Amino acid sequence: MFVNQLKPCLAKRFIFLTSINVFWLITLSAQAELLSVVNPKSGDLSVLDRTTEYFGINYYDWGPGWSSVKREKSVSEDGDVARFSFENVIEETQTPFTIVGAWSSPAKDQLRFEAVMKPGGDSELVIAQFGLNPGVAFDGGSVVVTQHDGTNVTHRLPLGRVDLGEQVVKLELIDAAGDKTHLMFEQPTSIAADRQARITIAKDGIKEGVVQKLAFRIQLPKSMQFVAGMDAAQSLVDMTHWYRFDPPSPIALDSEWNMQSWLEKPAGKHGRIKRHGDKLVYNGKPIKLWGLNNSYSACAPEKELADKRADFYAAMGVNTVRLHKYADGTGWAGILTKESAAEFDPEGLDRMDYYVAALKERGIYTKLSPVFIVDVGPGDRGRVPYMDEFGPLQNNRVSAKHGSLYLSTELQDLLIDQVATLLRHTNPYTGQTYAQETAIAYVELYNEDSALFGGVTSVMAKSPTLRKRGGEMFAEWLKHKYETEAAFLQAWGDKALNHGLLKNQKLPQDENWSENRIYPAGNPWFFDPTNLNTSQQDAQRRLLDTMAFLYELQNNVYDRYANAIREAGYEGELIASNWQAGRMTSHFYNLHSDYRIGTIDRHNYFGGGRGLGPFRSASMLAVPGSGSLSSSLQQVTDRPFMLSEWIHVLPNEWGVEGPAIIGAYGMGLQGWDVSYAFQNADDGTFSSIIGGHSWDVTAPQFIGVFPAVSRQVLRGDVKESMVNHHRNVHIPSLDQQQIGFDEFVRQEWDEKTFDSEVFSAESLAVARGTVRFSGEFEATDHFDLSEHKRKGHLLSTTRELLWTPGKHAQDGHIAISTPGTQAVIGFAKDRVIPMADTQITPRSRFAAVYLSAQSPHGTIAKDEGILLTAIARARNEGMVVLNDCYLMSLGNTRGNKPDGPIVMEPVVADIQLKREGSPTIHILDHGGSRTGQTLTIENGRFQVDTARDGSPYYLIEYGQ
Repeated sequence: MFVNQLKPCLAKRFIFLTSINVFWLITLSAQAELLSVVNPKSGDLSVLDRTTEYFGINYYDWGPGWSSVKREKSVSEDGDVARFSFENVIEETQTPFTIVGAWSSPAKDQLRFEAVMKPGGDSELVIAQFGLNPGVAFDGGSVVVTQHDGTNVTHRLPLGRVDLGEQVVKLELIDAAGDKTHLMFEQPTSIAADRQARITIAKDGIKEGVVQKLAFRIQLPKSMQFVAGMDAAQSLVDMTHWYRFDPPSPIALDSEWNMQSWLEKPAGKHGRIKRHGDKLVYNGKPIKLWGLNNSYSACAPEKELADKRADFYAAMGVNTVRLHKYADGTGWAGILTKESAAEFDPEGLDRMDYYVAALKERGIYTKLSPVFIVDVGPGDRGRVPYMDEFGPLQNNRVSAKHGSLYLSTELQDLLIDQVATLLRHTNPYTGQTYAQETAIAYVELYNEDSALFGGVTSVMAKSPTLRKRGGEMFAEWLKHKYETEAAFLQAWGDKALNHGLLKNQKLPQDENWSENRIYPAGNPWFFDPTNLNTSQQDAQRRLLDTMAFLYELQNNVYDRYANAIREAGYEGELIASNWQAGRMTSHFYNLHSDYRIGTIDRHNYFGGGRGLGPFRSASMLAVPGSGSLSSSLQQVTDRPFMLSEWIHVLPNEWGVEGPAIIGAYGMGLQGWDVSYAFQNADDGTFSSIIGGHSWDVTAPQFIGVFPAVSRQVLRGDVKESMVNHHRNVHIPSLDQQQIGFDEFVRQEWDEKTFDSEVFSAESLAVARGTVRFSGEFEATDHFDLSEHKRKGHLLSTTRELLWTPGKHAQDGHIAISTPGTQAVIGFAKDRVIPMADTQITPRSRFAAVYLSAQSPHGTIAKDEGILLTAIARARNEGMVVLNDCYLMSLGNTRGNKPDGPIVMEPVVADIQLKREGSPTIHILDHGGSRTGQTLTIENGRFQVDTARDGSPYYLIEYGQ
């Protein structure tokens, strides 16, 4: 069915390199013309090779004891010179120092840097440094370090934690292909490494009057374009062929893609959605929930906006909304009173009542997710007398922080009262209590927390009350397990009690068996088997017991909370929490704790990152099973699965691939049951600018493809894989680290990537993979992915999906061929892709091109109407993005604030219809209504050109 197959290949990552304190010469080997850019906000330099960063240069520092340094940056463009100034203040000592410097390009193949550092006083300072960050191109390579005395030492790349020397005069970086990068310093300098090479400008301290002058030169092997700032950057961007996106609001009821009629009204008409095994069932049939988030006070909009949103969501095929953090506070933070975390403001509650009723009326279900973390109000002091230990009140609230809920019965009571109050409240617009309301599909116990993530240790360090309580609870648990101190000491060893990890976690080393004081200290770093069996070997039994204790503690808290919700009269579905707790032992304890309550829910984002500047421009299509989809490795065999927060985060521009991948591979092949793309708020229509929010569901390059993907999901076009590979986990065996296979997680805040040695993330492109909690220890077989490879493509077991991996970070594509949906998404320019009823040949570098049967039960072979959706990227008209990977400006000259209007990247594609007949190809407007314009079609062939036609939407109409 699918042709023109590509060989698989690994995607590139982003590469950073950083410096200042030195004079150096860099010689680079590259395969393409280079572009060197000075960031107009930070003064950092980035050298781009094609669509990735080849290296980057930036600055960082730490005050005494790794404390923070406050920094104000100023960057200006002076012709072909970029000048910057850092005004720094060491916060612990309030000592200022400045760094003033400039970037220039004396020749087409050279860059020059010079800077001066002036301390404004004497102070301790751990380090002020410029990090050299060799990226993935250097993985597997090496670095030769030359000292002032001429000696050389070679280290493998990537660098670990190592001291490269105090008198370094040269670094020779050798990448995986054998290309060399030479760094030659004007004067010997100190360089340490922790993955990046930390080139020192100052360490241990600074002294007033001691000025350091810095300079270095970069010699490139070929010509290079130097971009000193915004003026130079704007001259390199050409979006003259992009077309303006101007959608109507509201979407007309006679819009060809409006899906309001697809949603049975009211939501919950036939009773509750209930789980049956690993499926959600409604009115005797499986149901998929396809939705989005509203957060904080956006959960209680004014009534006009409530109706506007409900109409817009229904038009887009959204049949569920997660109301998230509505009880985080007052004002913008939610609908509580200023006084208490358990009291609702009557006006705010009334607005949310109306909104829930408006959603229900359109056939849209609600998930209640009350808080991010419990934030205590001034009126709660009597219930939480130690609340000042969490910190001072700010805006009538103090956050109890992660981990606190598991030790504090007071906080549990407060949260239970809050949720129970809402569940017992009668919504005057529906006449039902929230507990009775069948349009409430889910209640979420607690957002993004786990006793095993490390918050328990952190809150014990902060709160003496909870530290005492945690120490007593763990000591009692240990006494129950070991009975005698002798047995305890034999198990733990003479070094485990008052272990150094306590000091590392800022806890006192005052543990005592007889005084009932032993702290359940740990976090995913300590719990990770890499450390548990090496650097933390002498605390191994201690940490294993800590994990088992925290698992049981979390279970008890969730059981108490869930029972209270049931006592309030709610009989619908529950989820526990949705967070990650490291990998292997701690992860499976946490997963099983969530499993005990109900549906497995997780969060995962793609493309934003923290501390990595603007270079989050990779496509998930490059590596099958990567990014948000890899969360599927946390599915459990006999539970529904939900991803309640996910989206491509600004500045990543490939957002349209998110709904495509999650819709086809998550909700389809993997059998997921619920999806909530994340945002905080919207205006009940398409977004008017890009960059108003980092998470923007209603941006046209994201929600613009919903008329196609929502049809696919709600109609169930993509079959679930009948092949389900089970990874067997026996909870009692975790205490001995007996799992039988290894799993991996890389977490950068909200962005997580998962993998397994027995069922790789790549395997998610072909078959379903789940965790099975077994009654006894069982071995797990390896899944043979090779059986599903077709000349480099990965063909799903259903034979409906084909994933072609990419050759680099912005490459790869998927094809979908089902009776109701046939589509190509990604980087597939000029590839002829035949399907059952169509043939799609994209002529653009990147695009999502969908053909969708128009009706709820239709097929492309028989429906009178076939919708054609063709969407790529979207930008603000004045947005500046270099090499498709470097965001300079969101739409105004200084890059500080976004400014519209939105323009859409053109999509050109040749379409061949295999069906008999002579259809009419209607061009639709941006809301799906007919424009009166048509396209020429000959022998079933026609071409769409969204710039020429001024729209991403078309209707192929038969039988008229």
